[in-house]
Amino acid sequence: MTALFNPFYQVADNLGSVWIARERFASDTLLLNGDTLISEALLGAVQAGGTAPITVTVDRKASYDADDMKVLREGDRLLRIGKAITEYNAESIGLLAFRGEGGRIFTDKVHEVMSTDEGVRVWYLSVIDALGGTGSVGTCLIEGHDWQEVDYPSDLDAARTLTAKWVAEGR
Repeated sequence: MTALFNPFYQVADNLGSVWIARERFASDTLLLNGDTLISEALLGAVQAGGTAPITVTVDRKASYDADDMKVLREGDRLLRIGKAITEYNAESIGLLAFRGEGGRIFTDKVHEVMSTDEGVRVWYLSVIDALGGTGSVGTCLIEGHDWQEVDYPSDLDAARTLTAKWVAEGR
């Protein structure tokens, strides 16, 4: 593993970090948001699942809030992704898999977006949304697997509980 430094982090959204790492997408790649904890079993399910060049890992729940990265899917195919979409049936957990030509499809679109005035203000999932419906982006539903996003103090408490469970189970 190699750490990459994004010197633009103060002025660019997370698409800037993807831009810095774009050469890493030349081979099969996993992209995990730094605020998301996942179990080994969940990671294995994502690595084994999905046939699309780009796979967005999703979960479902009874209700969604404004901060959730909502997903509209049809079967395993991703149609839309975004916090503000009004029709949705899952949420992205912040883990994507790029296989085969998926990295090239993604980085070509990243290059296109970064070449605009808006590029530094865009989330990388906006690029995935632009690719939605093309058949290049699928989803992997991970219902029942352990994961936790940490955005708020209450999320930190849930993350501590989850990691304590993993330690107690010897994971």
